Amino acid sequence: YTPISGTLTFPPDQLSQTISIPILNDTLDESNETVNLTLSTPISATLSTTSILALSIVDDDAPPTVQFSTTALTVDEGVGTAIITATLSGPSGLTVTVPYATLTPGTFTPPSSTGIATAGSDYTVITGTLTFAPNQTSQIIRLPIVNDTLDEVDETVDVSLGSVTGPPCMAIDPVCTSTMNATLGTPARTTITIHDNDAPPTVQFSIATLTVDEGASMGARMAVITATLSTTSSLPITVAYATSDGTAFAGSDYTAISGTLTFTPNTFTPSQTSQTIMLPSITNDMIHEGDETFALVLSKPTNATLGASVRATITIRDNDPLPTVQFNTFTTMPIDEGAGTAVFTVTLSSVSGLPVTVGYATSGGTASAGSDYTPISGTLTFAANQTSQTSPGSPTTCPACPGTPPSMTIRLPIINDTLNEADETVTLVLSNPTNATLGTTMGASSTSTVTIRDNDAPPTVQFSTTALTVDEGVGTAIITATLSGPSGLTVTVPYATSNGTATAGSDYTATSGTLTFAPNQTSQTIRLPIVDDTLDEVDETVALALSTPTNATLGVSSTSTVTIRDNDVPPTVQFSTATLAVNESAGTAVFTATLSTVSSLPITVAYATSDGTASAPADYTPISGTLTFAPNQTSQTVTVAIVNDTLIEADETVALTLSTPTNASLGTSARTILTINDNDGPPTVRFSAATLTVDEGVGTAVITATLSPASTLPVTVAYATSDGTATAGSDYTPISGTLTFAPNQTSQTITLPITNDTLDEVDETVILTLST
Repeated sequence: YTPISGTLTFPPDQLSQTISIPILNDTLDESNETVNLTLSTPISATLSTTSILALSIVDDDAPPTVQFSTTALTVDEGVGTAIITATLSGPSGLTVTVPYATLTPGTFTPPSSTGIATAGSDYTVITGTLTFAPNQTSQIIRLPIVNDTLDEVDETVDVSLGSVTGPPCMAIDPVCTSTMNATLGTPARTTITIHDNDAPPTVQFSIATLTVDEGASMGARMAVITATLSTTSSLPITVAYATSDGTAFAGSDYTAISGTLTFTPNTFTPSQTSQTIMLPSITNDMIHEGDETFALVLSKPTNATLGASVRATITIRDNDPLPTVQFNTFTTMPIDEGAGTAVFTVTLSSVSGLPVTVGYATSGGTASAGSDYTPISGTLTFAANQTSQTSPGSPTTCPACPGTPPSMTIRLPIINDTLNEADETVTLVLSNPTNATLGTTMGASSTSTVTIRDNDAPPTVQFSTTALTVDEGVGTAIITATLSGPSGLTVTVPYATSNGTATAGSDYTATSGTLTFAPNQTSQTIRLPIVDDTLDEVDETVALALSTPTNATLGVSSTSTVTIRDNDVPPTVQFSTATLAVNESAGTAVFTATLSTVSSLPITVAYATSDGTASAPADYTPISGTLTFAPNQTSQTVTVAIVNDTLIEADETVALTLSTPTNASLGTSARTILTINDNDGPPTVRFSAATLTVDEGVGTAVITATLSPASTLPVTVAYATSDGTATAGSDYTPISGTLTFAPNQTSQTITLPITNDTLDEVDETVILTLST
């Protein structure tokens, strides 16, 4: 309702008034409700006993329906609890209650793909009442789920709301009460599918291996093997089994079997978890074949998976002796070195049911591996049941049938060397057999020897080169003598040196002796000592010769010439001094040219003078020519003529230069400077007159200074004025300075300014003086 309040006014003579209360028409199912209307505080009247009026609002809404939120629900077996939700079609103002319960099997039909869950083992039975408080529209039911370990199909259980069949209640109903303040909606029943979470069991053999004896009695050979389930199952389980060849073969070693095992489920009795299989019978043959195996294999399980041991290996323990393996002869026929290959034959004493291997390798003898034969090693393999074989790699086999014992060949490569040697032997040895033993029968064993006959001529011996050049400073010349090929015998050959242009003692040390080549040695060296002198000379030669060898013949290069290349640098030629001084009056200057060392070669060098400050022919006589040093001569002289003039001059120079040497090089002093010391006295410088008279009005007085005699050198002399009776400044202008006479100039003048005053006075004098 809508709340109201106010004041009623009764005019005079009016007895009644009306009040309107707005009533709200909601959709909520609820009880009838009341609201009070009260009068109070009258004016000009009093309240009667009916001043409060109770208004009853009668509900006109239908009750809600109650139902499950879904008709079906699937939960995993391991969920613990299934949550089922019941809902009201709308809110109610009243408390709503509804009973619920799990249904007894037989009161519902499960889906065709599932089974019926069993109370207690698959879920816990529940009953109870859901209560919805006013305005509450949903509630949940908790159904406990049992998480078993049994592999099974998915199973269902139904939960119902209210009376299962409706009134009147029937005896089989787990709940027979009515819903309060609501009606049952649809769906009032929901199906809970419990999804199985258990893996199917594994099926496998209880043992992975089993051994039986090939020669055992019938009872011992008829053994059994057990197949087991890892756990019980509610489903029927089947698994196929069959034998499978390993190294044993069905038919010749055992009898093949196959079939299907069935394990019954635990529907009414404890489930079956094991089954047995009778093993097949074993064949007792007469062939050594070693222990052999075949397998019993499980496959194609239904309602189960294969475990880890689905293959059981049955070993048949062999009871037959090993064969022997050997060469068919102790020795083979001798073969020529050029035959290429020696053939050895290896045989088995009997057919074997196993592959037989035996190692082989060359070993010992007088022949050498690598040079007389190619060493070999390897393994021969006889296939199982092999009865004969014409060449390695092409066996003929016949399981379980008799035949000729097999044989194989080994081919030993023989090297056709060029070595002169004695006949030699090589042995082939068998070792480390498998599935056989090394035999020793009449005329055969595990070793065999072949003799290799030599077919080679003796080698030739000679020098590796007919000419060899070595440096004088090498110390020793190494000359190599070689055999044309290796020899199995010791070879000797004498050798000796002889002079060519070189001289024993001064250029080399004479050498002789005998070279010895050990077997297989193809080269030897001769060491020729070389003398390292300091004499510049031409290249020289010495000869070395081989003679009269043993176990060999001389080759075409039985002599070799060794050229000793001179390593001495040519001497230097130069003047004994870089400078020389002579007096102008000496007449000649003598220069000495020297070699830095003696030489065995003739040496020449050109020489010539050239002007320095001296001039030819005024100061010296120019010369040019060639000096010749004979072998072992180390000095020569050159003479230069000097001109004794009378000219006063400075000391002067002239150069003498060496050039264009042969069999020598120029030294650092290939140019020498000759200084000609002048022997003439210096000239005198003076005034041409001791006195000079000039008129006061002349302006300047000119005074002449002269040299006697002339000089080739520049001459300088200082000059200066000084007062006599004349006074500097008033009678003349004082002067000073330096006169310079160029070479060969003999006079110079000095100009003295004279003052022309107006003073009447006596004649006066001024002095001009030369100095320094």
